[in-house]
Amino acid sequence: MTRFLPGSVPAFLALLLAVTAPGPAQALLIQRVGVFSDVVFLVPDPLGNSDGAEVQGTTSTDITTDILATIGDSTADPAVGGVTYQALASAGRFGAVGLRTSLTGGISASETYELTAQVSIYSDEFVNLLGVPARVEASFIIDGGSLLMEAGRAEVSYQLEVEGENLGTAPIESPPRLLIPSLSGPSFRSAGEFVADALGNQVFTTRGADIGATQVDRNNVDIPFSFQTLDLGILGAGERMAIRYFFDMRTTLTGPGAFAEGIFTEFSDPLSLGSQPVIALRATPLASSPLPEPPLAALLVAALAGCAARGRSGRAGRADRARSDPGRPPVRA
Repeated sequence: MTRFLPGSVPAFLALLLAVTAPGPAQALLIQRVGVFSDVVFLVPDPLGNSDGAEVQGTTSTDITTDILATIGDSTADPAVGGVTYQALASAGRFGAVGLRTSLTGGISASETYELTAQVSIYSDEFVNLLGVPARVEASFIIDGGSLLMEAGRAEVSYQLEVEGENLGTAPIESPPRLLIPSLSGPSFRSAGEFVADALGNQVFTTRGADIGATQVDRNNVDIPFSFQTLDLGILGAGERMAIRYFFDMRTTLTGPGAFAEGIFTEFSDPLSLGSQPVIALRATPLASSPLPEPPLAALLVAALAGCAARGRSGRAGRADRARSDPGRPPVRA
């Protein structure tokens, strides 16, 4: 059993919409973070622990607080084994996100243990008020990350999803909403797995869209800073676009005898969120005489430039933390 936040998909990465036209009076935006430590199918679960947080609003201007989920513990049980772990996931009021996990220890039973950090965001506030059909494109930032596995027999993975759906002129929902739905329109999906087998071989593989993640040496995988785009198709005048953005990082131990030593994963920095949106939607009118670009387009360019600078400094900081104490970042009280 895989632990998910409430919803039809695992809960998420980073986003705040920079809308290119004024939004509707009522819409729905959800930001949700969650962290889990559990032994799958074991009840009672001696390693079970979780935390979560969410915020909802009718537009992005209603999101006025940062949210953080964090767990950390050292647990031992004769039937299962013992692990020392920490997991954090955060989403900021301006749309930045961060995730981090660390794990050392092992399990002795024929069970599967998972340590997971997730962030998920949903918004349907983007409406085409240009008066003509427009092509909509999502631009989003991969803010850089890393997977470190000093030793062990484990699997470390990440999963990124960006989905859109044209909702037409359907009535707008009113919050609160418990579920974050999967969307049926265009999607961007990328995943990677860093696996150590019983012989000590550590191999990194990817599937889906290429975000440039590479295994730089036996113990390390680098997720570089990059800009990505997703064509969401044509949005008619007055129609509404929904977007879902999800990021998941997890470490899995499958017993008996599975163990981890110095496993550390990070995407951006969950304890130092920036003030720049990580994803934005842009509409280009399909008309013979294009309409002027809205002022927020210029803001998006500035935001992306600022995030690029922050991504370069963030990667240097992550490398320093991993070298100095790869397995145990400080636990927040």
